[in-house]
Amino acid sequence: MLMKDAAVRGLALATLGAAVCGLCSCNEEGGENTAAAPAGTSAAQPAQEKAAGETPAVASVEEVEEELLDILIFDLGMRASELSSHPELNASVRNMLEKLENYYSVLSDELAGSERKLRLALRLADTIKNLGAWERANSAYQRALADYEAMPQGLRDKAECRRLLSSIYNGMGFCALRRGNSSEAIDYYAKSNEIDTACFMQAAPEESDVLPEGEQRERYLQAAADLLFSIRCLGECQTVVQDVEEAREMYKRGATRAEQVVTIPAANASTQRAPLWGLSQDVSLQYVRLLVALGNLESSCSNAQEAFNNWLKAAQICELLTQRASSLIIRNKAAQILQGIVPQLRAMQQDSAQQQAEGQPEGSGEAAEQPAAPQE
Repeated sequence: MLMKDAAVRGLALATLGAAVCGLCSCNEEGGENTAAAPAGTSAAQPAQEKAAGETPAVASVEEVEEELLDILIFDLGMRASELSSHPELNASVRNMLEKLENYYSVLSDELAGSERKLRLALRLADTIKNLGAWERANSAYQRALADYEAMPQGLRDKAECRRLLSSIYNGMGFCALRRGNSSEAIDYYAKSNEIDTACFMQAAPEESDVLPEGEQRERYLQAAADLLFSIRCLGECQTVVQDVEEAREMYKRGATRAEQVVTIPAANASTQRAPLWGLSQDVSLQYVRLLVALGNLESSCSNAQEAFNNWLKAAQICELLTQRASSLIIRNKAAQILQGIVPQLRAMQQDSAQQQAEGQPEGSGEAAEQPAAPQE
C-alpha cells in the first residue's frame, strides 16, 4: 500500500507540474480530445444539485484520490504529453512517464483484466509515441493490445473499449509508418478504420430517423469524429505508398460521411440543416483536416481546381470555428490550419487571374505548395 501511495503521489505531482507548465507556457497550442480520453471526466462539469433534505454522500480518501488521478492522467497528462516537443515541457513529460510506468507496474496485478489497466497502458503508449521513441512506443502499444485481449468478452465488446482498441491500432500504424514499414502501417490503420466504421454504424440512426438527442447524439457525433480521423490516417498512409486512387476514394468516402451528419432531420422535423460546426466541433475539425488532406492530394496530382475547392471548403469551416467554437483548443487548431490554407488559396487565385489575362487554360501551372496541417 505504501508503494501504491508513493506511486500515486509521485505521479500526481509530476503530472500536475507538466500540466501547469503547459498551461503557462503553451496556451496557444493544444489538441482536441483523442479517442483514448475517457468519457464523462470533465473537471468543468457542474455537480448535480442534491434533492431537498438529501444528505450528500461523503467520498472516501481513496475515491477522491482516484478521481483526481483520473483528471491528472487522462486529461491534463494527455495535454502535456501532446506538447512534449516544447523544451519547457519535455523534461516534465519524461518524468511523468517514469512515474506512470511505476504506477502501472505497481497496480498491474490488481487491475488485471480491467478497463482502467487498458486505459493506463494506452496512455503510456501515447506518451512514449509523443516523445518520438517509435520502437518503444510500438512495444507499449503491443502491451496495451495484450491488456485488451486479457479483458472479459463483455468488456471488450463495450463501445468505449472498442474505441480504445481502435486507438491502439492507430498508434501502432503511426509507429510502423515512422519506422518505414508502410505495408504494416496500412494493415494497422485498416483495422482501426474497420472498428470505427462498425462503431459509427452502430451509433448512427436509421436513414428515416431524426437526429438523436442527449447521450445518443453524443455517441453518434463522437463515432463520426473517430471515423473521420481513422479515414484520414488510412488515406495519408495510402498516399505514402503512392496508392493515390485508393487514397482519393478514402478521402471522398470520409467527406460523404461528414456530410451525412448534417442531412438527418432535426427532432422537430425541420428541413433546416444545422451547419456542421454547430453540431460537433470535433467532427468539424476532423472534417477540415480530411478536406486539407484531399486538397493536398489533388494538388500533388496537379488538379489545381479540385485542390482549391477542398481547401476553400476547409477554410470556410475553419473561419466559423475560429469565430464561434466554444473550445479554445478547437479555435486555436482551426486558426492554425487556416493560417496554412489562406496563403495558398490567395496564390492560386492570383495565378488563375494571371493565366486568364494571358489566355492560358486555368490549372496549367505548377502544383501549389501543400498547406501543413497537424497530423494528430
